Amino acid sequence: MVASLYENPDLLYKYFTQFLPTQKLENLILPDLHQTTRHTLNLSIADLLDTTQQESLLKQLQDIARQNLLGIPALAPYNLYLGLSTKRDVDFSQQVDLHVDFSPLFQNVDDLEDKYTQMVSVLFNLAILLSDPFFARQVTIYSDIEINLALLLGRVFRRHKLDMHMVFKGWIWTSNYRDVPVVLPNILEDGPRIHSLDTQAAAFVFNATSRTNILDDVTRNLALWSEKPQFIVSYHLQQNGITSSAHALSVAKSIAAKLQNMETWGVRTIHLFLVMPKPLAALIGYHLDTLNVEIHLYFMGPDRQTYLKTGVLTNNTFAL
Repeated sequence: MVASLYENPDLLYKYFTQFLPTQKLENLILPDLHQTTRHTLNLSIADLLDTTQQESLLKQLQDIARQNLLGIPALAPYNLYLGLSTKRDVDFSQQVDLHVDFSPLFQNVDDLEDKYTQMVSVLFNLAILLSDPFFARQVTIYSDIEINLALLLGRVFRRHKLDMHMVFKGWIWTSNYRDVPVVLPNILEDGPRIHSLDTQAAAFVFNATSRTNILDDVTRNLALWSEKPQFIVSYHLQQNGITSSAHALSVAKSIAAKLQNMETWGVRTIHLFLVMPKPLAALIGYHLDTLNVEIHLYFMGPDRQTYLKTGVLTNNTFAL
């Protein structure tokens, strides 16, 4: 049948391609969202921190992929499904080929500097694992992780030239414009607030939800710092949230570009405060290009009053 279609392209057009959409869809839908029959390799952060296990883990993951192919020979690189979680009760087993449990790093806020180092190392080793030619360069990701970890995930995927399909409420938020049309991000600026003229630091605030006023929290916290940033720039979405897969990508690229442009303002240090769906943070991290600034990452602490620093993202954080 395939040979007949090749020999008769007019029949191919008449019965098939003329009914396909002529424009890219703004929303990408995951067809097997509720898949619960996959074999899953479950890894801990200790597994991925141990670089001596890398070859063994690769073999185990390839074996899992072959099981999920149901004995069908792989004629192309395998499209891997990845699950990431930071909560003990979140498990994507049977939905993904590989699940990584980050929960030990998020049980408390002790030793944040050491935990940040471990996060970076785990993500770096994970990206090396997924970069094996056995796997496709595009990874479908189920995640329930913190914003800063998601930002780092996007960054390391970019460094290893891996594309991302982030699953969010049945949608796919993609890292690549070839999958969706270009739409306007509809981001509004709240106006800069000047604090001090003596530093080369700025606070960057982005709120992608309507449920909280992060700018007030950030301003209140910065007022207590002994060395204040020169100014605060703040942005929010015109709509109440992300409206489509295409919109998610457009917003991510726009925020990444705004972060990059801070360098032209004489800024050398960015204190970054984000409120948004976690997959959006991953896309922002993915589209950060070469960094000539330090980005200090913050999260709201357990007291829900004080911001704590996760760590510092630089151009060399995931250097090969």
